[in-house]
Amino acid sequence: MNSLEIIHTKKGYINARAFEFYLTKIFIPSLRLLRHRFNYNGPAILMMDNYEPHKISLEKVDLDSENVVVHFLPLHSSDQMLTLDIEIFGNLK
Repeated sequence: MNSLEIIHTKKGYINARAFEFYLTKIFIPSLRLLRHRFNYNGPAILMMDNYEPHKISLEKVDLDSENVVVHFLPLHSSDQMLTLDIEIFGNLK
């Protein structure tokens, strides 16, 4: 990518509009490029928390046509269940 786009929200937190922008303008195009590069058209798994703006955005985007399966992590999951905390951020803690 050779460009940068900044999304501003009123309170500085991600909202449904900002996350929908991310899904449609960054995530899905990047997924398509990776699928093409690796000649893979099988299911892609998107692991999400239960943050309401994420859920609202996901309802507006046709992820079935992109063969994306969304897996929601259980509410109030401990750090032992949160994949990013275990594999990525856990090493920094």
